[in-house]
Amino acid sequence: RPVRRYCSASRSRRDPGTDGAKRILLKQAVAALLGATSPDVDYPITAATVTSQVAAALASNDRQIMLPLSTARDAHNNQWPAQLIGYA
Repeated sequence: RPVRRYCSASRSRRDPGTDGAKRILLKQAVAALLGATSPDVDYPITAATVTSQVAAALASNDRQIMLPLSTARDAHNNQWPAQLIGYA
């Protein structure tokens, strides 16, 4: 089920509330897992860490926990595309 949840996150849209925070976090989690598992990317955390952090944030059902984690993953995620195309 987590894989299905991560995959459906890519179709998400921004909306208010806890459900919106979950969608935002899952979208960033997908990108983080791609970066963490790519041999071409020096991603700063492991896939296991991404998974455990996201699972804990989702289990909290607290927007104030999910959004900061999403922001942190977004910062990491926006570093590695440049690595893939040779600009970093």
